[in-house]
Parts: sequence; C-alpha cells; structure tokens
Amino acid sequence: MTSPQSLKPSSSVMQTLLQIEGEQHLLHSTTLDISIGTLSQSIRMVTSPATICRGLGDISSGDTLRILIVDDHEAILNGTVPFLQRQYHKAEILTARTLNETKELLHRHHAIHLLILDLSIPTDTNEPAQRQVGLSFLKQFLSCGTGPNLMVLSTSIKPVFRFRSSVNAYEGGFALLDKREPIENMLRAADLALRGSIYWPQKEGHDCFFPAGCVELDTRWVNALKLKFHQGLTDKAIAKKMSVSDRTIRNYWVRLQDNLGISDDPDKDPRIEAWKVVYELGIVD
Repeated sequence: MTSPQSLKPSSSVMQTLLQIEGEQHLLHSTTLDISIGTLSQSIRMVTSPATICRGLGDISSGDTLRILIVDDHEAILNGTVPFLQRQYHKAEILTARTLNETKELLHRHHAIHLLILDLSIPTDTNEPAQRQVGLSFLKQFLSCGTGPNLMVLSTSIKPVFRFRSSVNAYEGGFALLDKREPIENMLRAADLALRGSIYWPQKEGHDCFFPAGCVELDTRWVNALKLKFHQGLTDKAIAKKMSVSDRTIRNYWVRLQDNLGISDDPDKDPRIEAWKVVYELGIVD
C-alpha cells in the first residue's frame, strides 16, 4: 500500500479543477457526458428510498469500471474527469449535474462501481443547489444497504459524520473528502472506496489514510472476525449468519486490514494478521 507520506503536496482539488475550466478538449475522447435536464417530467423518479434501491444492480468484477460524478459545477466536472481517466484509463465515466439526472443514470446503468457525490446539488435543472438535497439523497442511498462504492467530495463534509453507523454497515466502500484536499488524496480516497474500504477524515491537521494510533473498528467487522476464528465459519456462512451479502463480508476484511494498517502480503492471510492485531489490542479473547 502507498503511505500517505508519499503523497506530494499539490494544489487543492477545487483550485486545480477551476484552473482548467476551458480545457474541454480533454473530455472529447474520455468521457460520456450525459445531459438529461431536458427530458420530460414523465421520466422523473420519486425520491423514496425504495425507488432508489430498486434500480441498483450487482457489481461484477468482470464489468467495465464505471464511475458516476455528480456535481453542478461545470469546471469541477471538466477537471475531475481527466484526472480520474488518467488514474483509471479503461473506465467509463458518466457525469450528472442534478439529483434527477443522477437517479436516471443509476437506473439506466445498474453497474456503477463508484459514485462521487457533491452534497450541494440542485434537484433539477434551473433550480438552486442545496446541501440538503445531497444529504437526503445520501441518507436514502445508505439505507439501501447495498449499492456502488461511494465518495462524498464536498466543501461541507461535517454533516456526513452523522451517518457513520450507516456507512459502516453499508455493503460498498466509502470515502469522505473535502474538495480543498490535494488531488492525490482525492485519487487515493477513490482507490480506498473502490477497494471496499472506508475513509473518514480525522481531526484537522491529522491525516489518517492508514490509521496508525487512530484505530476505529466497527463491532460488525469484529463480530465477523470472531465467527471466522471462534467458530471456523466460511465467508458465505458468516454472511448468512449476519444476514448480509458475501460482498459485505469481503469488504469487512478489507476495512479491518486498512484500519489496522496491515499491508498487502501475498504470503500472509490478512484475516489472520487482523486477528493477531485485535487480540494484542485486547479487543478479542
């Protein structure tokens, strides 16, 4: 794994993206820019959680990586896409500027692997952007329990912390990042979310991409570990016992590994290494 110290300082996400607002030629061959604002009212979708969840399909590792970026600022979209395209050169990247466009794209393309969401977005074209629109959508999305990996990239991230419990129970990966963070951090956060891990910003001035001394373990992750080593259950059996999907259990292992600072090692089982660490910490007997 790459350590946070290896990330070189750079301009913030917002500063860099705003500087290249006019460089739209970069997008012609790299993005599928969808504009659905002119579609009829008849295709607009209601905002109930059930409607959102119904459109979410299973993510297959064999599918082409598909990323959806939701932001109503043209400059941010035009800047974010090239950086992501360079990082994931085979990815299909979709963009949306409103809540209704986002919902339509989620239903049209069920296999969205990463959803990057700005909280301050309008419900529809010609309506003002409001933080509450994005927060309500995020809350409904997390209530589904299953779905694409999520990254909230916004200038107002504090309200998201109230959803910490829902995020920890969510099947997919999750990352929360301030737009003023360096672009390298945005790309690293995207990697963590795509891997099924969780990244929460720590206190100001304290980076914690790979927590050393700031371990935070959800009880569900630890319970899965106990079922693995106390009862010798397989991942499928653990998933059935905990009433979650197989993918959720796999991501529990990833989150334990990342939160405990366990490096990838082809010669070692990260679950065994995680058990050793939590045993030493006194979390399990």
